[in-house]
Amino acid sequence: MTVGPVLAVDIGTSSVRVAVVTPDAEVVDDVRAARPGDPGRSFDAEAMWSTVVASIAALTPAARSAVRVVSVAAHLGTVLLDERLRVTAPALGWSDRSGVGAVSEAFGDDRAELLRHTGRPVPAAGPLAALVGVRGTHGSAALALSPKDFVVARLTTQLAAEVTTDPTSAAYTGALDVASATWSAPVLDRLGVAPDALGRIVPATAVVGTVRDAAARATGLRPGTPVVSGGPDGTVGLTALLAGAAEGERAVGDVAGTTDVVAVRTADPAEAPPTAVVNPFPLGGWTIGGPTGTTGGAVAQWSRLLGFRDTAHAFEVLGDEVDAIPPGSDGLRIAVESSGSRFPRWDDAVRGGVAGLTDRHGRAHLLRAVVEGGARAVRDAVDVLPVPSDAPVLLAGGAARSLRIAAIRATVLGRPVHACDQPDVTLTGAALIGALADATTGERAALLERFARRGTVVDPQGARPARLGVA
Repeated sequence: MTVGPVLAVDIGTSSVRVAVVTPDAEVVDDVRAARPGDPGRSFDAEAMWSTVVASIAALTPAARSAVRVVSVAAHLGTVLLDERLRVTAPALGWSDRSGVGAVSEAFGDDRAELLRHTGRPVPAAGPLAALVGVRGTHGSAALALSPKDFVVARLTTQLAAEVTTDPTSAAYTGALDVASATWSAPVLDRLGVAPDALGRIVPATAVVGTVRDAAARATGLRPGTPVVSGGPDGTVGLTALLAGAAEGERAVGDVAGTTDVVAVRTADPAEAPPTAVVNPFPLGGWTIGGPTGTTGGAVAQWSRLLGFRDTAHAFEVLGDEVDAIPPGSDGLRIAVESSGSRFPRWDDAVRGGVAGLTDRHGRAHLLRAVVEGGARAVRDAVDVLPVPSDAPVLLAGGAARSLRIAAIRATVLGRPVHACDQPDVTLTGAALIGALADATTGERAALLERFARRGTVVDPQGARPARLGVA
């Protein structure tokens, strides 16, 4: 193959992971670094950049020297910058709603029509809303970029005019005409925002620049190494999950992390239900779905409240007890929407809660109940998608690391769940997007086959798992 090893960068809300991945989907070397704080609300963009730089530099010299292309995926959010790409204000996380009210008010009577052609069920948080929200407060902000686009810009350029974004990240601004994958003039004109402030739109697999000298010195990468546009972490993860799906198959992709990103691929964005998000898909066509409220984050929070280090530790201690509890947790119910509900309800006012607690419930009941609560949030999303009632859910991310959690998911969803054996699909998806940059048509088909994730199938009744492809 003409393609070479890819440096895949996955910037999540809790950690940054970088890996050198071959065209055979094999990881040569990888580094993971924790991120302190809660990037869901706000974060330090310079600290994020420093963590990415230090993580790349921590790879072995041999692995770094082998890299032929760089591909970045990152969580949603907004970094405000001046013309020299200097940060002008604290970065806004995925759950920050700054400016959304002003955007909604500006849409006025045209709100429904503008939302329809941007593929959004509600005015979106993100770079567009952030620019509107900071007017008069941070007048020096010339650019509002996703965290991924900020990192790509720092790697490749020092000029605002050269900043780019991919179609999916552009869609998450709320200013994209999703059918044509171009900036929406009606939206931008209504809000008085120039498209240059959000970046030039290019495909996720397009090379947007090369590693500049300063970034090369800091990371140890070769100067001039190509960098592709990349994409948001959830969509990039779905790229790996759905890469091996058969033509026309309506399997549901589910990338589970702090929240779940749930979607199905389509050739016709018009079939999306009114409450779904429509995004361009890096492999062509669109996805229909959206991010849920807090799911894995709620399980992690309850695990800590119960006295455990994390979710894995909680199941290590209580797993057998959880297995012995019947579905429904003996009447205990935990709602997980601690930071509001997103797809498909879109209600910021919703909050989590506990119902049905009695003196016969113990820690294992609480742990099972919060996992069931996250599964219910996912089922609410899956049930509105245009898929058959028996369509499988292709699960990756944190929830796929435990067949116990996958089994609970399958029972609540009433569908087979294919738990991906390699749950870090965002990293794999980033590597795939980078590898596709220079691939020929024949190489593209081989790459999709090699990077498609494999899974263990768990049915809704908890029967013996079966081995087969995730697609």
